[in-house]
Amino acid sequence: MKPHHLATAAAGAWGFAALAYALLETQPDHRSTLTVVFNAAVVIAGALGIAVLISINNRFIDLGLMGKAGIALVGIGVAISAVTWGAVNVYLLIQGTGYLLFGIKLIRTHSAPILSTVIVSGAFFTAPIAFLIANAAQIGTVNEYGDRDAAFALGFAVGATFMAMGLIGWAHWLQHETNNQPRRHCGVTQIHA
Repeated sequence: MKPHHLATAAAGAWGFAALAYALLETQPDHRSTLTVVFNAAVVIAGALGIAVLISINNRFIDLGLMGKAGIALVGIGVAISAVTWGAVNVYLLIQGTGYLLFGIKLIRTHSAPILSTVIVSGAFFTAPIAFLIANAAQIGTVNEYGDRDAAFALGFAVGATFMAMGLIGWAHWLQHETNNQPRRHCGVTQIHA
């Protein structure tokens, strides 16, 4: 799959995950099914995100140790999301730290669009901020654990939406790079028109 297709698919999966999480709060009778759908969407979105990062690192720009550390952190966050859906803030912040490291290194190369890279790099840090604001505004009812599920859903939706927006920007950039960059294949540089 081409890098820009991976980025577009990852953006769509994050959007779908946000929708599934919102439905968890509005459709309590279908909570078990929606939890499975949400978890699958988050894991798929995360895996596609890792594929995008690896593709950028291997195909276009080798970002060295910092880029690889970012990829590893995103991978750890995805692994946590595969094991437990309830640790949303934990795995988003771990993935967010990975995207931030990768994005900083990518910005330093001056090869990626700055706005999209900043959005991807900071997307998952917007989720806890949005949650805290929604919680302080007392959005939603308090559950048996003292949390406001609607505030969590809103926070996740904000973070996932920013990630999707940034990935769409990357998809446009990667499509341009794919169409206009010479590629290395078996040690031979090939130019595709």
